[in-house]
Amino acid sequence: MKLPVASHTMLITFENCPHKGYRMYIAKDLPREPATPAMEWGKDVHKAFAKRLVQGTKLPQEMQKYDHLVAPLVEYKPLAEVPLAIRADGSPCGFFDDDVFCRGYGDVAIVKGPLAILFDWKTGKRREDKAELRLHALMLQAQYSDLTHITGYYVWLQDNKLGACHDLSETHFTWATLNEQMDEIKFMAEQDNFPKTPNPLCGWCPVMDCEHNKVEQRLAKEAAAQ
Repeated sequence: MKLPVASHTMLITFENCPHKGYRMYIAKDLPREPATPAMEWGKDVHKAFAKRLVQGTKLPQEMQKYDHLVAPLVEYKPLAEVPLAIRADGSPCGFFDDDVFCRGYGDVAIVKGPLAILFDWKTGKRREDKAELRLHALMLQAQYSDLTHITGYYVWLQDNKLGACHDLSETHFTWATLNEQMDEIKFMAEQDNFPKTPNPLCGWCPVMDCEHNKVEQRLAKEAAAQ
């Protein structure tokens, strides 16, 4: 059984429910879900912000209220929508290489000698969990081996504010954590046992044939409330 490529979303999915992770990333037998308006908005934001940072393109009218968060970064000539990827030995590789172990896109990276700052645009509700930033810092350091100090911020667009400053420099801890997570997935694959785990996301889960799925109940409640 071939293991999936690690990413923040994949790791979180397996953590919440290994069975869902198996169906989405190993069996891949679920129908493709249509993009929601929120997902489309997120894609539009990331695309527009990248053009603002790299090409100096003015933000669309509906995003102008965020320009005070984006404009100050332009003078530092940041990297935007940076493809980051590493092999199982921690060395950098191409995003779609056959031996890629972990990958993800860094929304914004500013690298100056041994220092780097990461920014991640967030269109959802505020949740200061630095796991995604830590993973991106690990892969960024693989590309820029001279880095010794990395900080990162989530930028919460619903609040129109910069989030907390996170120190991401201890990449060896991130590397150890990543390997532990992947070893757990490998063990489950060897045992062919991916437990179904009820959790708060069962009401939005695409695994409709699971006995814990609560999508229909959620939709019924929403319909009754209208």
